[in-house]
Amino acid sequence: MEKLTRTAKILDTVLKILFWIMIVAGIIAIIGGVLAFSLHAAGMEPSDYNLGIDFDFISLELARDVLPTQQAAKAQNIVNLFGIASLIAGLILGGWCIQLIRSILRPMKEAQPFHDAVSKGFKKLAWLELIGGAILSILEVVMEHLIIYGFNLKELLINDKITGVTFQMDLDVNFLVTAAACFLLSYIFRYGAQLQRLSDETL
Repeated sequence: MEKLTRTAKILDTVLKILFWIMIVAGIIAIIGGVLAFSLHAAGMEPSDYNLGIDFDFISLELARDVLPTQQAAKAQNIVNLFGIASLIAGLILGGWCIQLIRSILRPMKEAQPFHDAVSKGFKKLAWLELIGGAILSILEVVMEHLIIYGFNLKELLINDKITGVTFQMDLDVNFLVTAAACFLLSYIFRYGAQLQRLSDETL
């Protein structure tokens, strides 16, 4: 039990530090995104800078005259706007997730692993993972569509050496596994809490 209490305290401290690091890094990233979004409004045209398109494993830098000015500005602004929205959503869900995990660790720090708060915390975490994961996955798919059709990537990439381009967008469903595991842990700890109550009543 001492190891459990000590480990819970260490994890709680790490999560507290991680929470504030995530908040600071997120604020900096949001400010950067807002500045990028406001470039066009401030008078900087896409012809004044190179457009960049980032994928998971590759980054493309487009020549200044590859797209008409208005189309490039609209595509870049929409992508930046959705990028900011996705970042904010990720920060909110991530911060909420950390707070829920800390609520689970709180009884464990007091050597009460089968407290009712633990099972309830895992259940809330499961629902958050389920709903939040679906939201982030949808935002990711929308972002990919905006990049593909906003920048007209198919025409940009097709040339004398590339005769066809096919985009395959997979919806990430890994969050379903995590949510299922959290639901399972919720049931396990709820059963443990019931056994603990029966044991206390017997004593």
